[in-house]
Amino acid sequence: MKRKAEKTFGPSPESRATKCRRPRKKRATKPAPKQRQVSAGSRSDSRVEHPEAVDDRFITSDVGEQPSVRAISGRDGTNSTGPPVHAGNRGEKEVIESIEQGLATTDWSAEKAESEPNCSRASEGEMDKRSRLSGAAEPRATDAQKTRPGVSEDEDGDTIAAEIEPDEPAATRLRLPLPRKPRSPVPDLALDGKIIVAVDFGTTFSALCWAHTRYPDDQSIIEQWPDNECLEAFSNAKVPTELQYTEDGCKWGFQIPHDVQRHQWFKLGLDPKRPRPISGLASALADEKAAPPGYNQSAETLVVDYLSKLRSHFVSVLKQKLPASVLDTTPMQYTITHPAIWSTTAVAATKRCAEKAGMNEGENLQLVTEPEAAAIWALPRIVPYKPQVGDSFILCDAGGGTVDLISYQIKALKPVVQVTEVARGDGGLCGSTFLNRRFTAFLRAKLGGHNAWRDEMLEEAVKRFDTDVKRRFKGSKKSTYQIPVPAFPDEESLGVHNARFTLTGEEVYDIFEPVIQEVISLVTRQIHSAEAVDAPARGIILVGGFGENNYLYERLCEAVGKVEVLRPPKGFVPPADDDATPWTAVVHGALMKGLAEASNTTSVATISGRKARNYFGTASAKAYDETKHPVGKRSKANKRWEVNTYDWFIIKGTTVKEDKPMHLPYHIEVPVSAIQNGALEPITTTIFKYDDLGDTGPPLFVAYDDSEVEKIATLHIPLDLISIKRLNRRKRDDGSEWYIVDFSLRVTCYSSETIYELRHKRSDFGRVSTEYV
Repeated sequence: MKRKAEKTFGPSPESRATKCRRPRKKRATKPAPKQRQVSAGSRSDSRVEHPEAVDDRFITSDVGEQPSVRAISGRDGTNSTGPPVHAGNRGEKEVIESIEQGLATTDWSAEKAESEPNCSRASEGEMDKRSRLSGAAEPRATDAQKTRPGVSEDEDGDTIAAEIEPDEPAATRLRLPLPRKPRSPVPDLALDGKIIVAVDFGTTFSALCWAHTRYPDDQSIIEQWPDNECLEAFSNAKVPTELQYTEDGCKWGFQIPHDVQRHQWFKLGLDPKRPRPISGLASALADEKAAPPGYNQSAETLVVDYLSKLRSHFVSVLKQKLPASVLDTTPMQYTITHPAIWSTTAVAATKRCAEKAGMNEGENLQLVTEPEAAAIWALPRIVPYKPQVGDSFILCDAGGGTVDLISYQIKALKPVVQVTEVARGDGGLCGSTFLNRRFTAFLRAKLGGHNAWRDEMLEEAVKRFDTDVKRRFKGSKKSTYQIPVPAFPDEESLGVHNARFTLTGEEVYDIFEPVIQEVISLVTRQIHSAEAVDAPARGIILVGGFGENNYLYERLCEAVGKVEVLRPPKGFVPPADDDATPWTAVVHGALMKGLAEASNTTSVATISGRKARNYFGTASAKAYDETKHPVGKRSKANKRWEVNTYDWFIIKGTTVKEDKPMHLPYHIEVPVSAIQNGALEPITTTIFKYDDLGDTGPPLFVAYDDSEVEKIATLHIPLDLISIKRLNRRKRDDGSEWYIVDFSLRVTCYSSETIYELRHKRSDFGRVSTEYV
């Protein structure tokens, strides 16, 4: 809410206006005692360029006059240098910054004041953001500016506030945050910080959101998307995840005409070995305009092309909002989302595609799971529901194509919300897109037999169903809805009158019911999974576009009984991001995570532990022990009996934490005679994964014909970094000498990737190269 300007004491507004028009003589102002002049290069003249240095003290200033002043202390009597306290209120912040910039660019000479008592060149919106990020110099100060009354300094050189005396008529008084004098040169924003870009790469729709690390509360979601002629033709918080290849090139998103074939759902092709179970809805309601799977393009090619289009459009939009000097010198860090139940192979493929699309820019590329990103956005917003430490809840991300669920338990509420996974995630293909497909099938079956029917009528009909009927339907079978069917003649038997088809509430109920039932089945199954680990869910946090549907919300409330269904309120916590809704929870959460990892000044809800969805391990040869190993598993090697075993370092169902890395010990012996060039040779080792779908436990011994154990990655261990002077030597019975190499791999599991690091005798040798299969 914008702050109203306060009235000063003195003549009425009418008399002030009259006096402003009357010529007056230039009047010298006697400076207050112990005041020093503020130069044009002082902090007070650069406050618009660097508003992050503003503290909570205020200046009372008169735009139309040059009143006499007397020095006063700040509101709290302190010299705080903390960040601005206005970041939580975007409207007030923009008003203050706009007025600030107007004062900084005002000609304060007496002659100017006579002719233009309220002159100001304050810019707003994107121009204000453009000037703040560019760090552009303000116009040169006039002589009157350099000795501008209303500002003074204390004995330490700190800028302090001033108060207007009532002896002169004054224009409206303004309360402005007063910047401090900097202790050191202020950095150029074009050379300091990063631009964080979040990419919600969805199955049916995708979204982009960005912010500068210097202004983490100023988060902007891309809402303008191109058609074939204009860069910003469509206004929407998301863009369709679709591609079409033509002789003229590749079209994407809103550029694709409604009635042509296009590539859809290609994101799911990144995990071909473990495809998401195809529901009955997906099998029965395939999009007739979707290109067949694998048709003329591979899944990776489609993903690279689509992500390239997203990135290209984002850069084009940014060029309109920020100066070239900022874009050319400020690094960008991308954070991309993916489903929680994806395999490591699919996650690696996503990262590889993003790199090919130009989103890497060095090492500035991160991945995060979609439910985790949604949880980061939603967790601070459930405070009104008074959660307690130990409470468990289910996060349900109901989107356009998919519905994903995961269970969390609250471990801490202060200083930030901290949760850990308590049950494995689940999901299915039963998003709101299937409502549109069921309606399409229904309308064609209802009117398709008439000789006036044309498939072109579907476009406007589906649009009305998607934007109106789906949002208004609340389960009443007595309601009716009007669906446009252009050029269709009146047919009372078919329910058509004046080119409008009457859709009954009972028919809408039948369209919704199969989709609603699949969502309820997923949620119920997740509730049972949480109860099985003694963490019964207190509530269900519902996010995503489909999650905003009132009818789905009401049906879930009926189905889950005592478990409360929560829909996080919009804009409850700062920043008051008016464009953040449950539909964009994932992209906003991904941006918040990226900002928190790039800047120490931003804190977000954290996921302290995650449930392992598979077994992960390595294979090694061990000396045969007849008391432990079956005879049939031994083999002769290096003149001794050995057995090849799996070493599972991550156990399915256990909690894995980022702050508690694991250590894999290795022991190898290398003949001294084999050393060349005075260094050890690099070695490789393989990482295996076992799904254990039947929950029978993992295999212990290596069987080379075992198709259930999957090779997922190869580690390239740079042993050549370890100096041989630090190695112990041992002489064997045959007189040969061997180097003893005892090292370990430190394993840290993050949201979307696992990092392996080489250690030897308490020395770290950095990250090990990982090549995913």
